[in-house]
Amino acid sequence: MNKLRLSIHKNPSVHQPPAVATMAVGLTMLALFCLNGCKPRTHQQDTSEYPSTIEKLAVRRQRLDPLAASQLRGRQVYQHYCQICHGADAQGDGFNAAMLDPPPRNFTDETFWKQADDKRLQAVIAKGGKAVGKSVLMPAWGGTLDQQQISDVIAYLRSVPKQAAQAAATVEN
Repeated sequence: MNKLRLSIHKNPSVHQPPAVATMAVGLTMLALFCLNGCKPRTHQQDTSEYPSTIEKLAVRRQRLDPLAASQLRGRQVYQHYCQICHGADAQGDGFNAAMLDPPPRNFTDETFWKQADDKRLQAVIAKGGKAVGKSVLMPAWGGTLDQQQISDVIAYLRSVPKQAAQAAATVEN
């Protein structure tokens, strides 16, 4: 039995492929991979008709008019700081509204906007309700928001009654 075992181990072609054959297979595979990746393209795609993946994912930036840009920024600030009391639709029905007396302002009320001026709204937002003789529960945001953010929130709030009217008209139809 020992002789049989020795004779098997002495024959390298049984257990190991010859080194030359292994190298030849490896080089052939390497050449095929390289040639496959280096083939020239046979046709060009019209990129205007077929956008690339990057073009499909790219955000197309369109210029907004200054008022629309301000309203968009104001909406983001409103959602972060004001929505908890004034509500998602600015109707004064936010999460905290039930616990506040007097309730938060309903910004969809068009009669409010007929007598509201930006200077007073800026004061209410920056200095809080107490500073203008309104509810002490309205916090002062002047230490948190800069003047541009406050102006943006006011621009957004001025657009709320129009949005509410459009939503109501859509529901009726």
